[in-house]
Amino acid sequence: IQQVGSGDLWELQTEEYHSADNAWHMGMGYDLLDAVISGPIDLPEGYSIYMNYWLYCNMPDSDGDGDNYLEDYFRIEVSTDGVNWTMLCYDWGDRATDGGSALDDWAHRTTGFLSTGGGDIAIDLSDYAGQTVQIRFTGITDDNDDGGTGLGIYIDDVELRGETFEHDVLVQPLFIPFPNTVNRVIPATATFVNNGGSDETGAGAIWFIGTTVIPFNPFQLDLVSGEELTLFLDNNLEDGQDGWVPTDPGDFNVYARITLANDENQDNNITPTVPVTIRPVGEYEFGFDDRIAEYTTSRFGVGEGPITHFELPDDFISFDLDTLRVVWNGDLVDPTDFNVHVFAGGDEPGAEIWSGTFTADPAATYPYFQGIYVGDVGDLQGLTTDFWVWYEVTSADGFPHIIFSSRDMETDLSYPMGEGHHFEYDGTSVTDGNADWMIRAFGYGTLDVAERVPGVVPASYSLASAYPNPFNPSTTLRFDVARAGKVSLVAYNVMGREVARIVDRELSPGRYNARWNAKGLASGVYFIRMEADGFSQVRKVMLMK
Repeated sequence: IQQVGSGDLWELQTEEYHSADNAWHMGMGYDLLDAVISGPIDLPEGYSIYMNYWLYCNMPDSDGDGDNYLEDYFRIEVSTDGVNWTMLCYDWGDRATDGGSALDDWAHRTTGFLSTGGGDIAIDLSDYAGQTVQIRFTGITDDNDDGGTGLGIYIDDVELRGETFEHDVLVQPLFIPFPNTVNRVIPATATFVNNGGSDETGAGAIWFIGTTVIPFNPFQLDLVSGEELTLFLDNNLEDGQDGWVPTDPGDFNVYARITLANDENQDNNITPTVPVTIRPVGEYEFGFDDRIAEYTTSRFGVGEGPITHFELPDDFISFDLDTLRVVWNGDLVDPTDFNVHVFAGGDEPGAEIWSGTFTADPAATYPYFQGIYVGDVGDLQGLTTDFWVWYEVTSADGFPHIIFSSRDMETDLSYPMGEGHHFEYDGTSVTDGNADWMIRAFGYGTLDVAERVPGVVPASYSLASAYPNPFNPSTTLRFDVARAGKVSLVAYNVMGREVARIVDRELSPGRYNARWNAKGLASGVYFIRMEADGFSQVRKVMLMK
């Protein structure tokens, strides 16, 4: 037994069990985050491995207030080192399954639940074949019972079942890193595995942006037994870019699928659906999570909280931080204050740049982000290096609880995006967070060179109208370059004085988007002049603060 929260109520008892003559039991209590952990288990190679168990879960306060958020429940997790844990699924007593409800009697559980990962899913440990693991059941309760009473959680007859298939291909969860902006390549990938005993030819691999179907390159995969193959999600094979280059802003659901005519195990042929927001040109959102929230909470004491280390891409000159975004768990009952701090970068948080106190609203919790506007904070504009963002708990009851994404990047080597970015902080020491917080940073970037629009080779030079116009404080300038050579975009005020040199360098032929940030300039009319190889054109813009 390992105590990881208030209370330590797990016990091996002999009064209630499915098979003689004992079962693990966690009694009821408030604010529990309590786990029972298996010993080391050696999982054999070459098997698809699934877990099943018997459950009697008499926790009637799973949703006592009827708000459709879980309040008392448990999760099943796996670890390869006993320190970093990855959630497989979560569950509660009166969930309807083929094995029946476990609220009032024993029920056989062969599946768990992930609201954002496909709903009812097999408890699958196949990715850990050939490794030594531990499994834990973690009971979680809130700070009330909503008038209900219960006996708690009983777990018995846990079984790991290994299956071998002669023909079994699968696709692992997608890797889609941030930022996601129109015309900026996203090096997103999918990994395909032949988990069967036979070599396979002609397995079909496709991916989806909403209802749009896109074949992988190659579309038909030949995989020898045990082989893994990682491919880019590439929506335009003609643009010379490895990855997905979005052409339109918006919200999109993205997933991948592999098909094989004689596949004996089709439960692993489709990835979880990943919600991806594509931002307009010049807008950037940074984060280090897989976008699929884990229905659970991390709990901190007063003066503690999650902290995320943000690093700017190499092609950024500066970044204007506009909005800090975070997802709070739906167990929040009352409006609760918290502090937000932004620190200078480095291996650990540097000097504090800014801080503020804000209120978490119970009506704006998971699945919604809370946005904290900082676009009017001068010290957070024009950032040129990495920075840290810390959410500090100030309430004695530990609220609000932060949501984190569904996989632990430290142990899931197929998805390493969060490693080195998410930590816990108490104002003095940074420690490993063992989770990937749903913490984002949104703003406007000034890049080292103008962003090139893939696949466009103009026949002539041109400078399009700025967008937006009027603007505050940034606008995007689209321009066409017909021949390789020196190109300049210079901003002038109404007196003809140069106020900004937006672009001034050698560029190859193509269409480009450049972002001009007029922070620090007075409201009024400005003129943008483009010059290249004897060509000259001027556009008028209006800065309105």
